[in-house]
Amino acid sequence: MKIAVKSADYYIICSIGILAQISQLVVLSNGVKFALLAAVGFIALLLLLQHRKLYVAPFLGWYGLFFLFLFLSLLYTVNVINPEYVLIRTGLALCMGLLVIQFMDSPDKFLGLLNGLITGALTGAATTLILQRDAIGASRLGLGVYGSQVEFSYVMAVGLYAVIWKLVYRKKGRLFQILLGLFFILAIGLSGSRRTFITPFLFFLLLYWMKRDIHLPRKIAVLVGCLILGAFALYLVLHNDTLYAVLGRRIESMLESLLGGGDVTDASIRERNIMISYGWQYFLERPLFGWGVHGFAYLFARSSYAGARLVYSHNGFTEVLSCYGLVGFFLYYRVFYTYIRHFGVIRRDQTGIAAFFMAFALMTLFTEWSTISFITIQAVVLLAAGLRVIKEKNFSFDWGDTP
Repeated sequence: MKIAVKSADYYIICSIGILAQISQLVVLSNGVKFALLAAVGFIALLLLLQHRKLYVAPFLGWYGLFFLFLFLSLLYTVNVINPEYVLIRTGLALCMGLLVIQFMDSPDKFLGLLNGLITGALTGAATTLILQRDAIGASRLGLGVYGSQVEFSYVMAVGLYAVIWKLVYRKKGRLFQILLGLFFILAIGLSGSRRTFITPFLFFLLLYWMKRDIHLPRKIAVLVGCLILGAFALYLVLHNDTLYAVLGRRIESMLESLLGGGDVTDASIRERNIMISYGWQYFLERPLFGWGVHGFAYLFARSSYAGARLVYSHNGFTEVLSCYGLVGFFLYYRVFYTYIRHFGVIRRDQTGIAAFFMAFALMTLFTEWSTISFITIQAVVLLAAGLRVIKEKNFSFDWGDTP
C-alpha cells in the first residue's frame, strides 16, 4: 500500500521544524533526540523509495563538505575534553538539513516547516514556563531548560520569524498570529536577550521591504511606524519593573557602552570583545586549518584571562577561523554568497517564500558578530531549505489549492 505522498511530505517537514526547535532542550537526552530524528528519517526513506529523485547535492556541497572537514579536524584538534559537543550538534543539523532540502519542493511544505517551527517554539516556551515558573520576573529564563538564556530566546525568535512572515504574506488568522507574536516577544523579553529582542524588528523590515505589491510611500510609512513602535517597546522595557529587571538593565548598559565614546562599561560586551581578540590571535597562529574542532574553547580555558573557561568565542567568524582556519571559513560562509548571488529570485516570487529565506540568511549573517550559526540547528535547517527554493529553477511559487 502506497503512502499518501503529499500529506506525508507535509508532516515530515513539520516534524523537522519541531525537532529543530526542541533539539536544544537539555531536559531531552541526545539519545531521545536521535531516536526522534531516526523515526522521521525512516518514514522519509519509505517515501524516497517510491522512485523519487534526490535533491540533496546543494546541501552536501555546502554543509556536508564543511561537516566532513570539521570531522577530519579531530585528527589534529587540541581539544581532548569535549569535541563531541560540536560533533553531536552539527551531526543533528546535517541529518535534519538533508531531510528538509529533500522535501522542500512546494509552498505547502514551506507552510509545514513554519508550522513546525511555531509548534516547537510553543513547546519550548511551555516547558520553560512550567519548569521555571518561580523565576518569572525575578531572573532571566531559559538556562537549565536550554543550554543558555540566549538559546531559549533564539528558539522564540525563530518562531516569531515564522509568525511575522504569516502576518506579512497571509491574510487568514491574523488575530491569532498577532497573539502568538506578542507571546513570543514576551518570552524573549523574559529571557533577557538583547540581540533577539531587536532582530525580529529588523527581520520584519527586511521582509516587508522585499514585498513586491507594496508601493514605496507605504513602505516608508511602515518603516516610520516600526521606529515609533520600537521606541515605545524600549520605553516599556526600561520603565516596567519586571522587564527592566531581566532585560531593561542589560539594554541600558549596552546603550551606555555604545554611546560612551569608546568606554565599554557593559561587562558582557567587554568579555565578548576579549574573546574575539583571543579568537583572532589563535587564528593568526594557525591560519590555514585552525586548531581543530572546538579548539577555541580548549585554548581559551587555558588562557591567562581571569574569566577563562570552556566556552565558544561568541562570534561566528572568529570561532570558525580559530577552529577551522581559512579552509573552514570558506567552506561554511560561502553559502551566504550563494544567497546574495541568487537575490534576484524574489522578483519571480509572488508568494514571499524566497523573501523569507533571503531575509533569514541576511539576518543570520548580520548576527554572526554575536552568535555562531554553524552549530545552531535551526539556522542550518532554514538555510538548507532556502537553498532549494533559491536554486531550483523549477520551484513552483504557486499556492494552488493550499489554504
